[in-house]
Amino acid sequence: MPRGPLKYFFRLTGLLAAYVLTARLGLLMDAVGGFASLVWPPSGIALAALLIGGYRLWPAIALGAFVVNAWVGAPLGVALGIAVGNTLEACLGAYLLQRVAHFENGLDRLRDVFALVLTAFLTAVVGATIGVTSLRLGQVVSWSGYGSTWKAWWVGDALGELIVASLLLTYFSRFSVPLKRTRVLMETGVLLVLLVFLTLVIFGKIVPMDWQALPHQSYLLFPVLIWAAVRFGPRGATLGIFVASVIAVAGTTLGFGPFARPVLSESLLILQTFMCIVAITMLILGASISERKRAVKARDEFLAIASHELRTPVGALLLQVQALLRHIKKEGAPNLTRVRTGLESADRQGQRLARLVNDLLDFSSVSTSQAKLEISEVDLGALVRESVAQFQDHQLTESPGVTVRVDQPGNGFWDRHRLERVVDNLLSNALKYGRGKPISVVVGGDSTRALLTVSDRGIGIAEENHSRIFSRFERAVSGRNYGGFGLGLWIAREIVIAHGGSIRVESQLGQGAIFTVELPRARAGNAHPLENNQLPG
Repeated sequence: MPRGPLKYFFRLTGLLAAYVLTARLGLLMDAVGGFASLVWPPSGIALAALLIGGYRLWPAIALGAFVVNAWVGAPLGVALGIAVGNTLEACLGAYLLQRVAHFENGLDRLRDVFALVLTAFLTAVVGATIGVTSLRLGQVVSWSGYGSTWKAWWVGDALGELIVASLLLTYFSRFSVPLKRTRVLMETGVLLVLLVFLTLVIFGKIVPMDWQALPHQSYLLFPVLIWAAVRFGPRGATLGIFVASVIAVAGTTLGFGPFARPVLSESLLILQTFMCIVAITMLILGASISERKRAVKARDEFLAIASHELRTPVGALLLQVQALLRHIKKEGAPNLTRVRTGLESADRQGQRLARLVNDLLDFSSVSTSQAKLEISEVDLGALVRESVAQFQDHQLTESPGVTVRVDQPGNGFWDRHRLERVVDNLLSNALKYGRGKPISVVVGGDSTRALLTVSDRGIGIAEENHSRIFSRFERAVSGRNYGGFGLGLWIAREIVIAHGGSIRVESQLGQGAIFTVELPRARAGNAHPLENNQLPG
C-alpha cells in the first residue's frame, strides 16, 4: 500500500478506536435514556480530528458513532441516525470555525476562545436534536423523556468540545517555551501534583470525615488553575481543566464531592455545569495572557527594528551633508558634479526616511484610532498611472521599467488617498525584491469588481510564507539584506479589507511574485465607519 493511503488508513483506525472507546466509557455513566451521556469526550475528539487532520477523516466519526450505539443496543436505524447527527455536528463545527471564524488551533487569541465556545453550544444543538429525534422515532425514548434526554445530550456534547477539543488543539499546535526546559518541567510537575491533590481532596475521600466541610468547596480549584493559565497560557489552561475534569467526574460517579446526589445523572449535570464555567473562564484567561505576551514581544521587536532602520538613513544623511559642507568650505569653486552626486545621495536617504516615517504613522493610526473611509468616485487606471509616474520621479538612480496596462475601465467608489498607499506599497515591494527586473501593473476586472495586479520577476516567496507576509513586522527574507519595518503589505491588506476587498499573492522561490488586489466597485456610502485596528488614517 502506498505511503499516503497507509497513513490515511492508520489515522482513520486510530480515530475510530479513540471514538469507540471513549464513547463506550461515556455511555456507562448513567446515560439518560440509555444513550445521552453527560460525559461525552467523542464530540471533542471528532471536532479536533477534523480541524487538525481535515474533513476526510469523517468516515471514522460516522462509523464510530454507528458501532458504539449499535453495540449498546440501539436499533440499526436509530444507530444510523445518531451517526449522521454526530458526524454532521463535527463537520459543521469545523466548517464554522475554519471558514467563518478563521480559527487558529492554538487558542491563544480571545476571538478563537469565543468562537470555540459559541460553536460548541451551537453544534451540540444539531447533534442532540438529530440524536434524540432518532431515539424517539425508534421508540427508544418517550415524548415525556425527550426534553431531559436532549438536555443531557446537549450538555455532554458541548462540554466534550470545550474540554477535550481544546486540549487536543492546543497540544497539536506549534508551541515554544520561552523559559529553560528544566525549570518549565519542574514547575509543571509541581503544578500537576498540587492540582491532582486538590481535586482528589475536593472530589475524593482522602481526608478525615471531620475535616471534609472546607476541603469539599469546589472553588479551591481556582487558584491552581489560574496559576496554570497565567504561567503556561492556553496549554496550561486546557491541561489543568482536563485533569480536574477527569478526577471530578470519577469522584462524582463514585458518590464523592460537593455535587454528589442520589441520582448519578443529576450529579453529573451539576458537575458539568460547574466545569463549563471553569473551562470558559480559564480559556479566556489563558488567551488573554497569550495575547499580552505577544503584544509585549511585538513591541520589543518593533522598537529594535525601528531603532535600526531609522538610524541607518539618518546616519547616512548626516555623513553626506557633512561631507558636502566640508567640500563647500574648501577654497576655490566647489565641484558641481560632486555636489550634485552628494545631494542625490542625500535625497535618496531622505526619501527612505520619509517612507519609514509614513509606515510608522500608518501603523500608529491602525493601532490606536477609529478612522473613516472618505469615499468618492475614483478612476483606478488613472490613479495607478499617476502613482507610477510619481514613483519613478522619486527614483534618482536607474530603476527597472514599470509598465501599466488598463484592460478594463477601473472606475469605482473608494478612498483615493488610501488606495494610493496600496499602490505605492506594492510598487515599493516589487522594486525592493524584484532584482532590478521590469515590473508590470495591470488594471482589469468586470462590472462588479476591479482587479489590480502588480508583478515582478524577483526573488519570489516560498509557499509557506504567502499568508505570513501580510502580518505586522513579517518578511519572507532576512532583515539584514532588505530594510524596512515589514509593515507595507500589512497596511495594504488592512486598507483593502476595509474596502470590502481582498489581496493575495502567487509566487514561488526564484520566479517572482504576483500580487492581486480585488475591490468591489459599488458605493458603500459617503463614509464607511471602521472598527479599531482596521485602517490607516
